[in-house]
Amino acid sequence: MSAAEATLYGSIIAGAFTLLGVALGLFGERYIRERGKVRYEIDAWTGADNASFGAPEVRHFEVNLYNEKDVTLALWDVHMEFVPEDGEPERVGLQLASTGERVDVLNLPSHVAISEVMQVTARGATLHRIKHARKLRFVGIIPGGKEFSKELPSW
Repeated sequence: MSAAEATLYGSIIAGAFTLLGVALGLFGERYIRERGKVRYEIDAWTGADNASFGAPEVRHFEVNLYNEKDVTLALWDVHMEFVPEDGEPERVGLQLASTGERVDVLNLPSHVAISEVMQVTARGATLHRIKHARKLRFVGIIPGGKEFSKELPSW
């Protein structure tokens, strides 16, 4: 092998290792930043049964979330899902108890605890199906399509 060939091979190998280092730096850093969990705690329902027949019933629950990742996340399409005794899962929208505004997205900053009181309002047949549901869940979608859900206590 001539000196020119050895220099060429050395340059090719050095270039390959440089490209490998850059790729590992870019993708490795992203991987490390996205590691971690979203911790959660959901408190039981509060709110009283309404005495008047046909009136909507309002219940509250508190959601405490903590994003351990080094990147900000969001929960999209936030809702409550219930499975009636004899049917397919159904969904009910959630509102912020403080403002009554509908909740569709919850932003989860990195390493910041979030606490929100959610409100569910139901009446008539929907209320009956919720009260007799086999399962209630708090559901949101994390970007990338992964579902985030937590089972709720019975209504």
